[in-house]
Amino acid sequence: MRDAAGDVADIRFEEVNPAFERLLGLDANAVLGHCLGDLMPELCEEMLPAVRRVLDTGEPLLSVSAKAIHENWFENRIRRLEGDRVASLFTDVTQRQLNEEQQRFLHQEMMHRVKNTMAVVSAVVTASLRNAPSLEKASEIIASRIEAMSRTQTLITRQEGDTDFAEVVREAIAPHIDDERRLTVQGPSIAISAEQAVGLSLAIYELSTNAAKYGALGSDEGEISIDWNVGQDRTFEFRWKERNGPRVSPPLRSGFGSKLTDRIVPRYFKGSGETAYLPEGVEYVLRGITQTASAEPFDAG
Repeated sequence: MRDAAGDVADIRFEEVNPAFERLLGLDANAVLGHCLGDLMPELCEEMLPAVRRVLDTGEPLLSVSAKAIHENWFENRIRRLEGDRVASLFTDVTQRQLNEEQQRFLHQEMMHRVKNTMAVVSAVVTASLRNAPSLEKASEIIASRIEAMSRTQTLITRQEGDTDFAEVVREAIAPHIDDERRLTVQGPSIAISAEQAVGLSLAIYELSTNAAKYGALGSDEGEISIDWNVGQDRTFEFRWKERNGPRVSPPLRSGFGSKLTDRIVPRYFKGSGETAYLPEGVEYVLRGITQTASAEPFDAG
């Protein structure tokens, strides 16, 4: 369909097949003779540039939907027929799109974790040397803490069975603490799935790294309090609180770390995460629902 100026302004359906009806959820009787702009304005707006190009050049074109349609993604092959008629072949590529997004996230998370691992190792070595009575003792302490980090990484990559919530917390925080008197951990034993153990470990790992760089673990007097509780409906609240460290100022911009703790990790628990940058110390709260391997798994997205 062209406007008064001769530009392609809409697409009118002359023929659709059963696959089209299934993929887009549009009944043929409600589609034939009607314009795409009236039925699905967003899809029409996305398709028009491709249709214009095919009609102008006569060359076929392959395009992928820039945004999901009914939560699905489509690949669209368009070719010109006679006159102003075109044939459009849709293919559902939702799973491929999700896989590509997951790969991009995994790459970004891996690079972030490698960077943080190096920062943690540096902090562990510095703190151990500063507080150990001798180089020999420092060597022992450093070796034991790096071993603890290795155990945490093993915990993170384990993909089957259930894990105790308290075990995850203690294993994940242990490599970062040079004095047990600076740490308070309180909370009941709770069975969680390996996937949720990954999420919880990631949150503690990120919080610990930031505390070593900028917060309570970066000073000799700094303290960290961790506690959690769980209700009969499996809902829980996990709290991280830093005190007696450097005065805290909110970051000028949010990076991948804050996205990890406030958005990505909560998905493992179908919950929410919130970080507060209080002058007296950082506080973080994670709320959600505990899950076990025997129950239907959550989609962390």
